[in-house]
Formats: sequence, C-alpha cells, structure tokens
Amino acid sequence: MTRIRTVILGGLLAGLLDILDAFIFWGWKAGAKPMRIGQSVASGLMGEAARQGGWGTFAVGMVLHFAMAVVMALVFYHAAKSIAVIAKHAIADSLVYGLGLYAVMTYVVVPLSAAYVGQDPKFPPEFGIVLLNTLFCHIVLVGL
Repeated sequence: MTRIRTVILGGLLAGLLDILDAFIFWGWKAGAKPMRIGQSVASGLMGEAARQGGWGTFAVGMVLHFAMAVVMALVFYHAAKSIAVIAKHAIADSLVYGLGLYAVMTYVVVPLSAAYVGQDPKFPPEFGIVLLNTLFCHIVLVGL
C-alpha cells in the first residue's frame, strides 16, 4: 500500500470516528439526528438551504466532512515529511496538531463558512462537556 493511500485511509478513519462521536454525543446531548448533523456540515457550504435538502444535503455534508478529514491527514503527513522533528515525535506532535485543528476549525473555518450566523465564537471557550468532547474529537480522534 502506498504512503498516500495509507494517509487517505487514516483520514477516512479519523473522519469516521469524528462523525460517529458527533452522532452519539449530539444525539445524547440535544436529541440531534444524524440527518441533521450531516446537513449542518453541508450548511457550511450551502447555508440555511442545507437544512431543507433531505438526503441530498446529508450526503453533501458527509462528503465535505470526510474530504476535510482526509485533507487534515494529508497536511500532517506532508508536514511530517518536511519537518523531521514532527516525524520523530509523531504521537506528541499529532496531539498538538489536533489542538491546532480545533482552533482553526472553531476560529477560522466556521466563522468564514455559510453556516456562520454572525456570533463570534468565544475565546477562551466556555468550559464544559461540549468543549471537552470537541477537544477529545480534534486531539485524539482526528489529530492522533
């Protein structure tokens, strides 16, 4: 198996773990259905229209979600290939990378998306179960 194929499969695995966590956590915390979660991801590209699209916008959301996870894995792979210290300390650095992913997604990607509703994310974020779950997902399930 080629290295790039391995990285892509790793990105897909990270995406799967992350979306399963979202389905379970938000189903428990807010009664959100998987369809709504997928549409929420699609709303980053499509805005409010994603919520009206049924299975089609759910599918768009899933494609976007997994594409972002693969891109995140490819970025880490190329960084590790280019910067020797990252490859040498891959586990520790992947945890730091996951924390960076949280910051980029929370403070750059979401505010720039069509899903943005004009309310800036809090910094520092409010401590609680949502933050702990979000950090766990980005640091462990995606970063690691």
